Amino acid sequence: MILVLAGVFAGCGAPTGDDDGFPLTIAHRFGEARIPAVPERVLSLGRTDQDAILALGVVPVAVREFADNNSSVAAWPWTTTKLQGKQPAVLRQSDINPALIAGLRPDLIVAFSADLTREQYEWLSKIAPVITQPADSAEHGSSWREVTKTIGRALGKTAEATKLVEAVDTKISAVKSRYPGIEGKSVVLAQPGDGSHYLIWGSHDPRAWIFESLGMRFPAEIGSVVGNSPSATVGTERLELLDSADAVVLLTSDTAQFNAFRSLPGYSALSVVQRKDVLVFDEDPSAALAFSSVLSLPPLLGILPEELASMVTE
Repeated sequence: MILVLAGVFAGCGAPTGDDDGFPLTIAHRFGEARIPAVPERVLSLGRTDQDAILALGVVPVAVREFADNNSSVAAWPWTTTKLQGKQPAVLRQSDINPALIAGLRPDLIVAFSADLTREQYEWLSKIAPVITQPADSAEHGSSWREVTKTIGRALGKTAEATKLVEAVDTKISAVKSRYPGIEGKSVVLAQPGDGSHYLIWGSHDPRAWIFESLGMRFPAEIGSVVGNSPSATVGTERLELLDSADAVVLLTSDTAQFNAFRSLPGYSALSVVQRKDVLVFDEDPSAALAFSSVLSLPPLLGILPEELASMVTE
C-alpha cells in the first residue's frame, strides 16, 4: 500500500500579536540567549525549525536544506501557505557559512535541529542570539511541543504557541478515540538503502513520536539493534527484522527505490508482506514524518492512523 499525501496539507492559521515582555532570556545547552526585542529577521538554521516559526506567522529570512542539494523542496507542501508569497534564502545543509549568515543580518538564529558544535555556537552568537536544545535534551531529542513553545517565547508569541500545541494534541486525542485498535500494536520504520543495506529507526528518533502518541510501540528486536541511537543501518540479509512488528512503514524517495527494495531476495516471503501490512511513504509524507512538527503532524494524523488501523485491526 503506497501512501501519497497530495492536497491534504491545509495550513492552520495562527493568531498574531506579541504577548511576552522583552528583553527576555532563554537557557539552552550552550548557555543563554538574551533577546532584547521582538525579532524581525529570524534565521532558521535547524533543518526542521522553520515549521514552528512559520506556524507562528513569521517568515524566516533564510531556511536550511533538509537534505543536501535539495533546495527545490526547502518549502514543503505543509508550509507553502505560510510563506506569505515570500521566498526565504536557502542555506546548504552541509555548510554553515559565517559570512553568508552575517550578511543576512538576523536578529535571532533558531538552531534546535542544526547539530551545532560549541565552536559554531560561539561564532553564531556573535552575529545574533541563538536558541537551541535545552541542556538536558539529546541531539534531535527536543519534542515538537518543546520546540514550538520555546520558539513561541523567543518570538513574543507564547500564547499563540500554546494554542497551536493544544490544537495538535486535541487532534491526537480524537484520532486515538476513533482508532482504538492501533493502541498496543507494534511498528517498524525502515528506509531502503543501496541494495545491500537498509535503515531502521527506533523510539529515540522524532519519527517515532506520532506512533507512540497513538499508543503504538517499537519491537524489542529493533531496540536491541538501534540501542540509544535514533537509527541503525543493517544489511539486507536481515530483512527478518521487518517481521518483528504488526506493521511496517517504509519511507522511500520514489517508486523506483521501493521497487528495488521489494525485489530483494526474501522480501516477498516476509509475513508482514504476505499480510499486506506494509505502508509505503513517498517523498513528501516521508519528509513530513521526519519533520514531525506542529505543521507536518496534522496532515499525517488525517491519513496515517486510518491506514494503520486498516492493516493491524483486520
